[in-house]
Amino acid sequence: MPVNFYQFDNEPIVVAEGRGHVTVEEMVDVFRKTAAIAQTIDGPVYRITDTRYGDTSFIELFQMMIEASKKAPGSTIDPRIRPILLGTSAMVKLAAELVQKEQFANLSLPLFREMDDALTYIRNDLAKIKNA
Repeated sequence: MPVNFYQFDNEPIVVAEGRGHVTVEEMVDVFRKTAAIAQTIDGPVYRITDTRYGDTSFIELFQMMIEASKKAPGSTIDPRIRPILLGTSAMVKLAAELVQKEQFANLSLPLFREMDDALTYIRNDLAKIKNA
């Protein structure tokens, strides 16, 4: 399976790391796995979608955006999920732009080049929530 999915120990952070060609079905599976973890966590779950080592076609990217905009548990618009993109390719930049469109998720997704930057962003956000 080209998507490695894992959770950071003792943190509400999951990573979906694409390896090779990633399909729509695999992304839907990521949503299901994220939803299952979200049921066990009090508060938001941050999902980093790491695209640095994966690829997809334009058509599949468009289909993924359609799936992400559905109100399914664990999807990009699930209010429990804080989606974050990681990567540098033109496709991930396009995904970040598409998800902002009203016909998709109407969300602004943070986009980072490096995992450390994404983790710093998440941990700062968690600290703000804790101190609120």
